[in-house]
Amino acid sequence: MRAPPPDRILPLPAARLDQARYFPGCVVLLSCGGCGWRRRYDPLRIAHRLYTLGDGGLQTPVADVAARIKAACARCGARRWDACLAYPPGLDEREAMRLRRRLRD
Repeated sequence: MRAPPPDRILPLPAARLDQARYFPGCVVLLSCGGCGWRRRYDPLRIAHRLYTLGDGGLQTPVADVAARIKAACARCGARRWDACLAYPPGLDEREAMRLRRRLRD
């Protein structure tokens, strides 16, 4: 069985959730610090959820999203989380251009 292709992590030093709109199609990549298990989330849904809870919003740094997670990892049970903005593996350059044009027009 082949391993899935890796996510392309965006090299942003201190990424915030609002920066996701400059990179159409990107997701918040949440990964376990213990075993490396990963899950992708929509940045705007995370920002909306933080706003409704009164705990943040679009200006929230992505690293702080990982610090707010209280749940244990589904695979190993660790509670160390890392978060970053990344492009999912199925998003090629053509799809990114299509999303960019859709936001522009």
